[in-house]
Amino acid sequence: MRFSLHLSSNREDALELFQETWLRAYRAWPRIQRTENLKPWLFQIALNVERNNRRNFARRSKLTARPELSSSDGSTSESGLRLIRLRRTVNRLPSKQRQAFVMRQVDGMDYSEIGRILGCTAVSARANVSQALSKIKKELSL
Repeated sequence: MRFSLHLSSNREDALELFQETWLRAYRAWPRIQRTENLKPWLFQIALNVERNNRRNFARRSKLTARPELSSSDGSTSESGLRLIRLRRTVNRLPSKQRQAFVMRQVDGMDYSEIGRILGCTAVSARANVSQALSKIKKELSL
């Protein structure tokens, strides 16, 4: 669920992605080799669901502050504004960089695992994370 939330940046969309991921995993379960590592398999399903979702539906262009980021008077706190800015920056990253960044920084996966899920080498996964971090740092330092 956490991975879906970071991919979509919207709780309702993340719930739909999460449910669709588990539905597809359940349907595919009879065809999977029981000796396979299931974590990369599930993350690949989640990525495919997210990619399909992005292709089929236009993303919301405006991000609003979450209620817990707002103070009692309705204004957004400084840390809340930084979080909103970070989310917007991450959402603007190219798809592979965003996905690799989330898997590494949020889910703590190693590069070889990220590479298996994204269908690339560990070196390429490391490069995607590095490029994402560079873009994020550049954007947030402006």
